[in-house]
Amino acid sequence: MDWVRKRQIAPNILWQNSHLSKLIKIRAVFVNSSSILPVATKLPLFLQRFSHHLPLHSRTMKKIIVVLSCLFAVFSLAAQNKTLPAANVKTPEGQTIAVKDLAPEGQLTVFSFWATWCKPCIAELDAIKDLYPEWKEKYGVEFVAVSVDDARTLARVKTFATNKAWEYTIVTDASKEFQTAMNVSNPPLTVLVNEKGEIIFEHLGYTSGNEIELEEKIKEAAKK
Repeated sequence: MDWVRKRQIAPNILWQNSHLSKLIKIRAVFVNSSSILPVATKLPLFLQRFSHHLPLHSRTMKKIIVVLSCLFAVFSLAAQNKTLPAANVKTPEGQTIAVKDLAPEGQLTVFSFWATWCKPCIAELDAIKDLYPEWKEKYGVEFVAVSVDDARTLARVKTFATNKAWEYTIVTDASKEFQTAMNVSNPPLTVLVNEKGEIIFEHLGYTSGNEIELEEKIKEAAKK
């Protein structure tokens, strides 16, 4: 009978190890991501449903599922109140400036990650160009365009922005310090920071009309 019991237990142990490994990998993705908060908040429900497919005698695995569900909930809640990282960027002239100095307490700030070679980025910044003076007057929001151009195209940034007649604060991040801290892989990424320095809205990519959604978020933040 012992050998029969071992045959029954061994596959279950392998199954547990395999799925535990997958869950840990999923957790790593959610903890390190900065742009999937709505999904993260639903993950505990997913894990609860997932646990129903476990063998009835897999009590240890079910306990692990419960613990991970709690961890996901905590990380999701913490991520919703995340603040700007302690990173530095540079002006087009090469002067170093702290990111947090660009979004001082009491000010609404938009950060837009862009590049001279990124067509969606340019389309977004052009679309906001005519709206920005009104936003600034009505909501007191400041707009910071963060160039992610590397050393090959960095020299083009200042002239490019000048020719576009953008009134934004232009900074560069050729060292990728700010990008890395914000998990920016591909621009455009738009981030809204409230008056407490908390990141309250993020939008990846651009399609026509996204600037209207951004204004709504700014308006909501300005009322609080």
